[in-house]
Amino acid sequence: MSYNTPTSLVGINLAYLRRTKTPHLSKSRLAASLGIDRRTYSNYERGTHEPPHWFVVKASHYFGVSIDDITSKYLGGGKIDNKKAAIPRDRTAPDESDG
Repeated sequence: MSYNTPTSLVGINLAYLRRTKTPHLSKSRLAASLGIDRRTYSNYERGTHEPPHWFVVKASHYFGVSIDDITSKYLGGGKIDNKKAAIPRDRTAPDESDG
């Protein structure tokens, strides 16, 4: 599975949860609380790397939300900006521009 933009829904939701549920914590402190390096956490938030399942489970417990909330819902409310959020795309599927 590849992503056609640099940010994923999981990343958008992690950033939203960090800003709303723990606004007093820096990325570094939050990453340490979750047992990972700050750069790794930043990559998850930016969507350049997808977090492993164990991390999503740990983050869901930390923030008090379900795994489903983090992985499949837009937690920020309103409409999602398609320029910022990625839609998973199967590489084997034909590209829309292929005609």
